[in-house]
Amino acid sequence: MRYEWAEGRGRSISAQTVGDEIDRIVTVYGTCTPPLFVKTAEDPASPLHNLLEWDDTKAAESHRLHQSRMVINSVDVVINEADPIRVQAFISIKEGVSRHYVAHAMIASDDDLYSQVVDELNGIINTYRRKLAGFERFRQLVQAIDNVA
Repeated sequence: MRYEWAEGRGRSISAQTVGDEIDRIVTVYGTCTPPLFVKTAEDPASPLHNLLEWDDTKAAESHRLHQSRMVINSVDVVINEADPIRVQAFISIKEGVSRHYVAHAMIASDDDLYSQVVDELNGIINTYRRKLAGFERFRQLVQAIDNVA
């Protein structure tokens, strides 16, 4: 297999090295899960080692930030009470090199924010399109995505 990093997701080592290591994990354990990835990467000699944070203080803070994102992303708001629709209440917006959350209502009423969200969603749709493209059973869905884009 030939492995490459997804667009914009490169790391300090080659995707080929990482893909080969994941293949090795599957060969040894029959599957690859995040705990097995971590177990393999714990060895300082592993090519995966430097991809993870080993300072427990930094890792704990990173985990709390991830948990916070999960909580914020789990809050919905009901719009249009006459015909109720539940949508994500707060949406992560990139500003410079950082991100912050903006209320759905603010995005809906601000053309610049709305345009930014649409651009990010197009990127997400393209990510899923890439995941589905290799499966024959999803060919019609991929073609529908291509027709919309």
